[in-house]
Amino acid sequence: KARKLFEKIIKHHPDHLDAHYLLGTLFAQQGLTKKAMHHLNTAIRINPKSPMIHTNLGILHLQSENYLPAEECFRAAITIDSNLFQAHFNLALVLQHTQRISESIESLLSALHIDPYFFPALMRIADIQQQLGDYASAESFARRALTLQPENIDTLYLLGNTLAKSGQISQTKEIYQ
Repeated sequence: KARKLFEKIIKHHPDHLDAHYLLGTLFAQQGLTKKAMHHLNTAIRINPKSPMIHTNLGILHLQSENYLPAEECFRAAITIDSNLFQAHFNLALVLQHTQRISESIESLLSALHIDPYFFPALMRIADIQQQLGDYASAESFARRALTLQPENIDTLYLLGNTLAKSGQISQTKEIYQ
């Protein structure tokens, strides 16, 4: 019903920003990437100053592994609204996929500066720090994530592995239990 309504609005008002944005978002949720990109690109043409449109388009590019356009979208969103933690987080994903790990960490820290309780960023940075061998930092971020979701098995597993790699055997056993 929503799709038909948005299409009807666009038929009568071809430059209706919200109809294109929402229809693009709807198509993205349905996995119809080409249609989603068409409507989100149209929405950006109508209003190039919307950070959320840039972010949603960037997410589509990221999901399609088109990292350069994804990075451009997230950077555009951040330029428009530097407090959009979602854009910083998604930029970090792009940077991690393109092996720019230190930049990825910076973007994750920016996201956490804006929202210190953003669980996915805490988990991502803990994982990266563990892979880099910075076990103290990895442990700190994992424990912060654990305070938000104490029963999260992925967090417990990450913390347990971090403790094991850093030689903290008794704490490792406690976490695994």
